Amino acid sequence: MDAGPYRRLADDTGQSPDVLCDPGPNGQRRLDSGQWSYSGVLASKNGQIELKDRQLADYRDKLKGATPEEAKAKIDALERTVNLTIGRRWDPLTKPEIAALAVNLTSVPKIRVQIMYENALGKDLAQSFYDAFKQAGWDDASFGPVVA
Repeated sequence: MDAGPYRRLADDTGQSPDVLCDPGPNGQRRLDSGQWSYSGVLASKNGQIELKDRQLADYRDKLKGATPEEAKAKIDALERTVNLTIGRRWDPLTKPEIAALAVNLTSVPKIRVQIMYENALGKDLAQSFYDAFKQAGWDDASFGPVVA
């Protein structure tokens, strides 16, 4: 097979692999333009590195120089503040607790009762109280959110 101006590259064993090399000017070896090269891979990796550098700079700017440990401590403190301010979800009564309350409510004179909740954190508990009143026969019991 005639390779024209190209010649085969020899590996360390002296065997010629199936890669053609253009001798190029000054005897430099260049792979045939149809061959794969690292320049595309390097450009892609450089782009990925530049993206990561921009993301890292953005995170540092947003954290105002805080270390990851300092940022975590600040987030934990904010979560504690939110829990103290807003509170946590109130667990509803269990089925046995609802049944026991209903038994006790049957002997209480029945009047109109409104069972209300301030926010979603107390809704399930309020619902369980409402269920107990209904089981006890309190037909005038109502349930709903606090209306401002």
